[in-house]
Amino acid sequence: MEYFATLPARRASGYKRREETIMANEKILVVDDDTNICELLRLYLTKEGYQVTTANDGEEGLEKFDQIKPDMVLLDVMMPKMDGLEVCRRIRKAGNTPVMML
Repeated sequence: MEYFATLPARRASGYKRREETIMANEKILVVDDDTNICELLRLYLTKEGYQVTTANDGEEGLEKFDQIKPDMVLLDVMMPKMDGLEVCRRIRKAGNTPVMML
């Protein structure tokens, strides 16, 4: 996960603000049947330093979840083969990985 901290730096004329970025290489799994949404999220999250894996249906999402053990899952609700709610139930049985429903 990436954290931003705004730290004040003393100057003669007052305070100057600067950002210090602390990067962590965490894995995010994006599961959505819309390939455009998957690609958009992959581009933005990769730019921020995350390792992103995508899946295009619930069954593929569960397979990749078991393979990569992500730190977080971004999950669509309405998908073919297995809906997001069922995928979320199965992820919950496996542990406490955070899931954000799209």
